[in-house]
Amino acid sequence: MKSSYIFRILAIFLAMLIFSHFAYSHSSTQRNYIHYDAKNLDDLWKDYFATKNSNDLLKMIKFINNNNDFILFASYEMVNRKVLNDIAQAANKKPPFTFDDIFNSIDKRYPKNKNEIKAHVMTVAAAIWSMQSNQKQYPQVNQAVKKIMQQHPELDYWKRIHRFLKS
Repeated sequence: MKSSYIFRILAIFLAMLIFSHFAYSHSSTQRNYIHYDAKNLDDLWKDYFATKNSNDLLKMIKFINNNNDFILFASYEMVNRKVLNDIAQAANKKPPFTFDDIFNSIDKRYPKNKNEIKAHVMTVAAAIWSMQSNQKQYPQVNQAVKKIMQQHPELDYWKRIHRFLKS
């Protein structure tokens, strides 16, 4: 029970990092190595909006897609639950969903590195959420993502998610 609270706090912390602005940012074109964490994803978004370089979007799409089906779906499910919980809270209702079953599944599948995997799943979830959000808010992001998916159909993580849901 205590560990679920720790991971909820970690999820909140990661979300804060994604949406906060950092005083120091490198241009993604100058980065030789991309370490995907919340700060790096935030930097990629800042770089994209500053330069409109679709390579920044491509890096995020590859990060989302470069996971096994379980991690991709667990991340997707976290996004869904967060959205539904936000709707419930806006209606002054108790949030209907927790993440405990997702975290328990991770514990069972990855007992040796469960904490690392949980943090990774939350980062992938943040990347999925931010991609969806920015595609809805900014037509140029939506167009650029669609173009990337047309050029690289193997990176269409939505098709993978839908296949996983049907299986």
